[in-house]
Amino acid sequence: MRSAALRFALALAAATALPCTAFAQVYGGVGVAEVEFKPDRGPSFKPTAISGFIGKEINPNLAAELRLSAGIGSDSNVEVDHVFGAYVRGILPVARDFSLYGLLGVSRAKVNFTGGGGSVTDTGLSYGIGGDINIGKSVAVGVEWASLVRPSGYELNALTLLARFKF
Repeated sequence: MRSAALRFALALAAATALPCTAFAQVYGGVGVAEVEFKPDRGPSFKPTAISGFIGKEINPNLAAELRLSAGIGSDSNVEVDHVFGAYVRGILPVARDFSLYGLLGVSRAKVNFTGGGGSVTDTGLSYGIGGDINIGKSVAVGVEWASLVRPSGYELNALTLLARFKF
């Protein structure tokens, strides 16, 4: 657990300390996610969460992001308490108003089991893929899938609909 916390701190420091360039574009956004809690044995559960994020485009193909998610709905007494993460986003413009991207970073997640079942908290490597469609010069909508944490015993994935706003 100690090394996971160290990796998380290093990723957070790297994401927030990236150099500022003349191109750097700051953006933020919101998303709604179906989060899949999938134990190694037994059924999976799909609580929902809302996310907020802020990022900075370093160049047209690279950005750094910080995200925070909180649960807004449970599934059979399983709910997301929070997910916090720092990510690098590699961007591939496919067409004038459409781009694909990949995420790589570190997340810390806490899942609660309501009704006296306790909770689990883990930190781990995160990765994902997504796509954005630009709607005007400063707004994009998109969808993404991400593997948030995969400790021993379960995995936590998210399918998110999001809106991104450039400032």
